[in-house]
Amino acid sequence: MAIFKRNRKNGPSYQLKVRGSDGRWISETFERKSDAEKRETEIKLEKENGSIVSNLNRNLTLDEYFSTWNKETKGTSASLGWRNSQIQMYRDHVSPLIGGMKLQHVTPATISKILSNAAEKNLGPAMRKHIYNLLRKIFGDAVEMFHVLSVNPVIRKLRPRLPKKEATYLEPQDAKNLLQPIQGKKYEVAVWLGVLGGRRIGEIQALKWENVDLDRGLIQIRATYVRKEKVFRNYPKGTRWQTIKMPPELWEIMKRERLTSKSEYVVVSESGEFLSYHTFHQALKRYCREAGVKVLSSHGLRHSCSEIYMENGASRDDLRMLYNHSTSAVTDGYIHDKGERVGRVAQVIRLFPENLGCSQNVPKLQIR
Repeated sequence: MAIFKRNRKNGPSYQLKVRGSDGRWISETFERKSDAEKRETEIKLEKENGSIVSNLNRNLTLDEYFSTWNKETKGTSASLGWRNSQIQMYRDHVSPLIGGMKLQHVTPATISKILSNAAEKNLGPAMRKHIYNLLRKIFGDAVEMFHVLSVNPVIRKLRPRLPKKEATYLEPQDAKNLLQPIQGKKYEVAVWLGVLGGRRIGEIQALKWENVDLDRGLIQIRATYVRKEKVFRNYPKGTRWQTIKMPPELWEIMKRERLTSKSEYVVVSESGEFLSYHTFHQALKRYCREAGVKVLSSHGLRHSCSEIYMENGASRDDLRMLYNHSTSAVTDGYIHDKGERVGRVAQVIRLFPENLGCSQNVPKLQIR
């Protein structure tokens, strides 16, 4: 930053020159030196706070802003896989339509056009919601972080609604039908960890024997494998470590597997390396067909686990702890009961059993 004095016929002026966030020079002229110094301090503070400081603020295009946004937010906790997917989504579905538009000119109607175009391209509701979330984030940062907009044009009213889709899962009896015939098969332990442990496939892939306490029947969830990035992370999804108690049958399976295991990982592929998602997915489909049950994914095992736990008395809060969910709302997606359990409970409730000669009798209460 620098302030230069300029002599003019009608008196001196003071020119402030400073490099903006984009590396380009910003030049502003003031009548008084004190005003130039004040503006210099303001720009310095804006840059320190992460705001975009540029002569282009008023003429900044969305593409130019997105480039800066992507660069300036790289230090956040977002994973590399997530960032790459956001960049690809922007390039495919946003930039071709409004990338050259001035940031200041984007309105809710513009955002609506983006989402309508995605629908016309037969993109599903989930993808349209991803596009909406990306736009909501980058424009939200333009308001709150970079201060180049005063209002976020991506309003909540435009958020695409996702149709509720029931997850594929197995009823407890079908889960038993799946587990019985796979005894001794290569990926038996992985299936058990999904059905009775409720573990995600990434957690199963990353699980090491050093995190299994066979004396107390505990499993410490300390890591996961991120398939999109092909990396192990030393924390599970949600970043919180967790310790779960193994049901007795899973505990016995783990003890038996430990006797023959030669790997540091609990479950390995045929080659002895860590478990391949594709290999396990194919094996699981084969196991399901052979057992005569619904073919489901590894995540379907996790949904099946909730059925077994609730059948044995677990509450929603119990499931939330088992699954290490951040909110109960997430856990609700794993509860598939449509009122059947409440109906069964209703059939056995008896406040005045002595007055019930048959199931249709209704006790007459005397109000005193």
